[in-house]
Amino acid sequence: MLWPARCIVRFMESGDASLLDEVFAEHCEIVDSFAPFLFDGPDAPGDWARRFGLHISSHEHLQAEIRPAEEFGEDGDRVYFSLPVLWRYTLRGIAYRELGALAVVLHRTYGTWRVIRSSWAVASTERAM
Repeated sequence: MLWPARCIVRFMESGDASLLDEVFAEHCEIVDSFAPFLFDGPDAPGDWARRFGLHISSHEHLQAEIRPAEEFGEDGDRVYFSLPVLWRYTLRGIAYRELGALAVVLHRTYGTWRVIRSSWAVASTERAM
C-alpha cells in the first residue's frame, strides 16, 4: 500500500514522471501548495506533475527522507495514511530542511491500490545548519 505514495515522493525528488505510471486512479484529486492548489479529474496527475516541476525549478539538491507512515485507516477497498517526509534542499544558496506529510486515500481496483486523493502539507521549514 505504501508503494503509490513512495512513488509520488520519489517523483518529487527526481522529476522522473515515469515513477507516476500506474500510481493514480483514473479520476483523482491532488491538493498542493502551488496554484491552482486543487488538481482534479483525468488530467490531474499530469497537470500537477508539470506545475510541480515549475514550482521547484529553483530548488537544488532536493533529497527526501521518507519516514514511517502514520494514521493508517482501512474501510473495505479504501485506505488512508499520512507519510511524513523530511526534505533537504538548497534555495538561492541557502540550505533548508522542511518537514511535511503526504496524506493519501487509496482505492483498490482489480487488486491494485491507486491514489484517489492526495494532499501535501508543510509542518515546518527551517534553515539547515
